[in-house]
Amino acid sequence: MQAKAEIMEKVKFINHKNKDILFIDLSGSNKERALTTIKKSKAIIRKQPERSLLALTDIRNDSMFIPDLFQAMKEFTRHNKPYVKASAVIVAGELLKLFVDTMSKLSERQFSIFEDIEKAKDWLVEVEKEVPCAHYKGI
Repeated sequence: MQAKAEIMEKVKFINHKNKDILFIDLSGSNKERALTTIKKSKAIIRKQPERSLLALTDIRNDSMFIPDLFQAMKEFTRHNKPYVKASAVIVAGELLKLFVDTMSKLSERQFSIFEDIEKAKDWLVEVEKEVPCAHYKGI
């Protein structure tokens, strides 16, 4: 039961400046925990209206380079594309920035990269104000 509770903490809506943001925390997760978190995230995301979701993903995690997890992230980012209005990714270091750039190309999506979580949340709130859902073409 504790593992399920920990996964729920890894995927949750947070409120920042009166805007809901889906926070997906993959930081410090081993491969199995990250794969479970991705699966849980997909279930939540597919219930959202198209082009409505503000997403914040923390990938400060060296496990991202494990082939199975890399593939899962590629599929995850493709799966999310119709639902996401704007997406910010928290990284630590140049290798993870390269990882995000690769995911962006493979999924045909754009991600804004941050090292500071508060700046990422602020950016998501500002983008949400600027890009009306009905006219949004996808980040």
